[in-house]
Amino acid sequence: VLSLMSVLFTQCEKTVPQLSGTASIADFSFAQLPVSDTLPYAYSVQFTNKSQEEFLYQWDFGDNSSMSSAQSPLHTYKAGGIFDVRLTTVGTNGNNSITKKVSVTDACTNAFFKALTNCSNAEWTWSLDGDAIRVLSPDGTQVFFAGAAAGCQADDVYKFSSDGTFGYDANGQTFDVQSGYSCVGPKANAIAYRVVAKAGTNPVILLGPTSTGVGRPFIGTTDFVKGNAYTVVSFTENSMVLRSTLEAGELLEVKLKRKVALTIADIKQLLTGAAGKSWKLDATPGANA
Repeated sequence: VLSLMSVLFTQCEKTVPQLSGTASIADFSFAQLPVSDTLPYAYSVQFTNKSQEEFLYQWDFGDNSSMSSAQSPLHTYKAGGIFDVRLTTVGTNGNNSITKKVSVTDACTNAFFKALTNCSNAEWTWSLDGDAIRVLSPDGTQVFFAGAAAGCQADDVYKFSSDGTFGYDANGQTFDVQSGYSCVGPKANAIAYRVVAKAGTNPVILLGPTSTGVGRPFIGTTDFVKGNAYTVVSFTENSMVLRSTLEAGELLEVKLKRKVALTIADIKQLLTGAAGKSWKLDATPGANA
């Protein structure tokens, strides 16, 4: 019996785990995926692990998003910028980390998109010019109509956000071409947009469907335009001219300006049209209560 117990105790030796091998060496490379000519595009970066002697990973992408334990993750940033990306690796003999600055390009590198959205969001309304609306012949050589925005139309606001969302505020009423050129309740409009910005061509704003799925989206007038597409004829930081094609073939141009507080010069322009305007009381019941 003693001999057997000796054998059992001899075989039950206590083992102490010890680190072995070399410490991990963290390293990685990165590349932003090719960007699109349709803005805003996805700001995605492919990270490739190049570490040594590792078996666990922790990625901090520097944008306050959730960390990743993937070996070589693909990460999409919500906006461009320079981010401190940290990779921590664990090996059998300890952990190691490395931080690199990652530059992410976003749609604001495009001059028009930057002006349109202010790289976050920007509000646009009608120009006060007397020819804020123009209808041209299909070849653009003849002017069929030129005039200012209508009263209930002039305070419309169009909001463009850098994430591709679109907003419309009628401020009470929409001047509706489809209802006999009259002021009606606010019409549903698009909730998203895209900008096609191909090299060598003018940018084009494409509106998505309306929020209700009923009717047609619009910028400026509520005319039905082909493809819900508005070509940017010209723009500055505070103004832009958009051209679209009506279903009958004529060209429609609208002038917009960045929404800001009205100056004395703006009010004078609004009242006089730079020359002279006649005004009359609104005959709508209750308008002058």
